[in-house]
Amino acid sequence: MKKFLLRMLTPERTFWDAEAVSVTVVDNEGERQILAGHAPLVVALRPASVRIDDGEKTRVCASGEGFLTVEKDAVYLMCQTFEWPEEIRDDRVNRAIQEHTEGLSRDGEKRRDYHEMTLERARARLSVLALQQRKNN
Repeated sequence: MKKFLLRMLTPERTFWDAEAVSVTVVDNEGERQILAGHAPLVVALRPASVRIDDGEKTRVCASGEGFLTVEKDAVYLMCQTFEWPEEIRDDRVNRAIQEHTEGLSRDGEKRRDYHEMTLERARARLSVLALQQRKNN
């Protein structure tokens, strides 16, 4: 299969900088798979799991909100966070879910977007952990 350069960046680090056969992300329209030769594109990304196929194996990570840019020979994902399953602490994720669920009830409309986005990131992390656990069993 044909490969392309995939660069995944956060404000703190370069998370991935290597060739890939495909990358699958979630935008406002749903799941989107990018292959080599894809038409140029810029889309906003939602917090979700991201699948990276490098031709030998498929890895899954959690992402925060961000952007995907497809250029002729490269694909860029720029997000607030990317995390491998081994970097995710389920106790912190569960605490965030509890705190921000309570925040939705307590704060009403005032901070709704903030709480909902945090919950979406937490759910993405949990889904990546669940995939990893199924893979290990």
